Amino acid sequence: MKYIWILICLIAFSTVAQQSTELKGTVTNQNGECIPFAKVTLYQGDTLFLARCATDMDGKYTFSEIKPGEYTIEVRSVGLKTTKMVKIIVAEGRVTYVNVKLLELKMTCCGFGVCNFGSIDKDREAGVMK
Repeated sequence: MKYIWILICLIAFSTVAQQSTELKGTVTNQNGECIPFAKVTLYQGDTLFLARCATDMDGKYTFSEIKPGEYTIEVRSVGLKTTKMVKIIVAEGRVTYVNVKLLELKMTCCGFGVCNFGSIDKDREAGVMK
């Protein structure tokens, strides 16, 4: 009888162990092209840093063996706008997929090189120096 109980426990444990709690996805640009080597940062809630990884050659990332809960991811890549995805709910024993699309940074030039990243200053766009 003792051996049957041990066998039941082993079967139950192996079933639970096979369930993976993961957060994964793909990072692309606005044209749908995969972004390799983007930095993906995982936060519990909004601010508690947990982990960081880089996307692979196909723009894919994975955070494995995380606890169920609410997460935020922040994705950065050179020349693209940093994007945050908030209130991502990860359920126990499930794989949650979050794909991220990064937009291009708007860069303006003032004649001496790149002067502005992000929002466009209308005076600089017209060539007016302050």
